[in-house]
Order: sequence, then C-alpha cells, then structure tokens
Amino acid sequence: MVVLAALVVVAASITVTPRALRARRRALVLASAARAGRMEVLAGLRCLRACRDETRELLRPWRRTYRWLRHPLVVELFRWSRRRRLGAHRGP
Repeated sequence: MVVLAALVVVAASITVTPRALRARRRALVLASAARAGRMEVLAGLRCLRACRDETRELLRPWRRTYRWLRHPLVVELFRWSRRRRLGAHRGP
C-alpha cells in the first residue's frame, strides 16, 4: 500500500513537473517584462521632472513681471495713462 502511494506521488510529480517548469519560465519572463516596463516608466518620470524644472526656471522672470504688473499702483498707472490718452483725442 505504501509502495502504491509512493508510485502515485512519483507519477503525479512526473506529470506536473513539466507544467510547473513552463509556468515558472512564463512567470520569470513576465517579471522581467514588468521590471523593464517599470524602468521605462521611471525614466519617463525623470524626464518629465527635468522638463518641469526647466520650465519653472524659464518662467521665473515672467512670473516676476506678471506679479509686478498686477500691483495696484501699476494697474492704476495704466488706467491713468489710458484716461489721459483718451482725453487727448477728444479735444478741448
């Protein structure tokens, strides 16, 4: 009886082993592809961060100018200038 049980276990392991090896091989290929995809995504993110930082740096003077132009005294100066120009065209 024990010998028969051992033979059943050996026969089952012989039939399962090729499938298990194929499944292992597929799992390794899938893990490798996932790792490669992750590396590609991380490289893309690094590139995006670099572009974002470069854009921030390039826009710094424009942000300063925009902030300056929104100052209430500057806005009022433009309004005053406009009123003056419009008044000059109307005549006496």
